[in-house]
Amino acid sequence: MDKDLESYFDKITEPKTELSGHAICPYLKKYLKSVKYGYAYDEQTIVLNNCIIVEQMQNDKGSTFVWIIKWDIDYDELHWLRQKQQKLYLDKDIEFLYIGKGQKNPPLQGVEYSYKTDSLLVLQRRSTLLEARKELAKTTNYYDFWKSSNKT
Repeated sequence: MDKDLESYFDKITEPKTELSGHAICPYLKKYLKSVKYGYAYDEQTIVLNNCIIVEQMQNDKGSTFVWIIKWDIDYDELHWLRQKQQKLYLDKDIEFLYIGKGQKNPPLQGVEYSYKTDSLLVLQRRSTLLEARKELAKTTNYYDFWKSSNKT
């Protein structure tokens, strides 16, 4: 695995005192073996490859794919890229998420978790993500730390 990405995963899966002992991404360790990644040097790489990646992800409940975006993309462009890709795959069980390089004002309050070297576009199984969110909301205070517009 990419060493920077591996280090980032370590950072977001360790318990944080600022979050009452929760990790930034509490379920990532459970599905870490299913995570794949690729480097994108332009938007076309993502657009052309996502159709194959999304189909492959349909066979694995814990499947996650991370695009490490190597071109200079600002936060608004990353947001629109995510929106465009999400619309293309509305009929699939895939959720597109993004983490901007040096993201300002992240939705998780009081914790810095941007990826330092590049922006990330993350594809996850929507059903698995929603199931995890529902479980966290029901059994923990995890979402007390998120800004109100980002709570499920």
